[in-house]
Amino acid sequence: MSPIRAGDRLGELRKAAVNAAVPGAPVVEDHDPLETAEWVADKKKRAEKIRAAKAELEAEAKTAAAAKAKAQAEAEERRRAEGRSGAPSRD
Repeated sequence: MSPIRAGDRLGELRKAAVNAAVPGAPVVEDHDPLETAEWVADKKKRAEKIRAAKAELEAEAKTAAAAKAKAQAEAEERRRAEGRSGAPSRD
């Protein structure tokens, strides 16, 4: 039965009032308080794993960028040693 609303007839109001309180039916669900604590702890563990993985990926990306920059600098140095300019020619 739906809640009481404006425009309901008297008979519907009586039925709604009777159906509102059902003996033996819980008004509020009983939840285990530790369930929430476990969920929060699990969420924190997952977040920490994600942060660690992110830090590892960032470190790998930084290392790869440094290696690429070093390789480019070495290639530029070889070009200069051979007498070529750093810019590619448009022939």
